[in-house]
Amino acid sequence: MIRAFSLVWDPAPVWERIAQERKSLGLVFTAYFFPMMLLAALGEGFTLEHWRTWMAGTHGVMRFNFAQLVVFETIRSALTCVIVGVSAHVTWLLREPFYARYNYAEALMLVMYSASPMFLCQVLTGIPQISLWLSWGVGLYFSLKIFYHGVRSLARTDPGSATGLYLLSSMVIIALTGAERFMLIQCLSSRGSSINNFIYDFAVKLTS
Repeated sequence: MIRAFSLVWDPAPVWERIAQERKSLGLVFTAYFFPMMLLAALGEGFTLEHWRTWMAGTHGVMRFNFAQLVVFETIRSALTCVIVGVSAHVTWLLREPFYARYNYAEALMLVMYSASPMFLCQVLTGIPQISLWLSWGVGLYFSLKIFYHGVRSLARTDPGSATGLYLLSSMVIIALTGAERFMLIQCLSSRGSSINNFIYDFAVKLTS
């Protein structure tokens, strides 16, 4: 958590330390990414349960119960992992055209660390007074800021190539997280969607 806030406010020196530490991918996942994802799910679940209503498919407007939150946050976390994996894979594929010198594990860690602000802003999802697009925009801004300094630190290439790599990779991150945000808004506000019915029905099975 401390590193997440450090990356938000002063990313350049933190990335220098990360590059020097050369931690393994498994350690970054278990000691940083997974705990951040879990804390984000717990924080978001708390605000959703207390302040946000949702369209539970054909069952109408209701507040989240515990089982529904478990299903909802599991889907959210799985989708987050997919977004991180795809973004890292694209970033890794772009290394050769821009003469970057990082491996796949480093590309994955780059995206994992950069996702910190998105996780922190997840807590705002359950507050109706805050636009879901606004919380996405704030998280995305700081994530791309961290990502920029991470690319410059890990790519070990000339500034022009690093900038090009950053811009193309950022477009992928914006597209994927934007699509995820659109689906989230549909889940919380649209009537009779299939995903809402799935959440409701699966939650009923969990408690039956």
